[in-house]
Amino acid sequence: MTEECTPIERYRRAARRHGEATEAGNDREANDAHDQLVAALEELNTNPRGLGALDALLDDQDTSVRCWAAAHLLPTGSERAIDALESLANGTGIIAFDAKQVLKQWRRKRN
Repeated sequence: MTEECTPIERYRRAARRHGEATEAGNDREANDAHDQLVAALEELNTNPRGLGALDALLDDQDTSVRCWAAAHLLPTGSERAIDALESLANGTGIIAFDAKQVLKQWRRKRN
C-alpha cells in the first residue's frame, strides 16, 4: 500500500527534485519536477490554508525548497519570505542566483 502525500509534501519533494536536476543540468527532470511543483501549488491554492502552508518550508534544510517557497510567498507580503530570499541571495551557486533574480523582479514590479 502506498502512502498518500499531502500537497505540501508533494510541493517539497518537487522543489527538492527541481533543485537537484537543475544542479545536475538535467533539463528534462527539472521540467518534470517543475510541472509537479506547479500542480502541488495549484492544489495548495484550493486549500483553506492556501499558500500559508508554504511558510513552514522557509526553514527547510534544502535551499531549493526554501527558494521556491519564498518566491511563491512573496505576493502575500511575507517578511519571512523576503528574509529567506535575501539570505539565499548572499550564497553562491544557482540557488543564490535564482534568489537574486526573484528579488530583483519582485522589487521591480513593486515600484
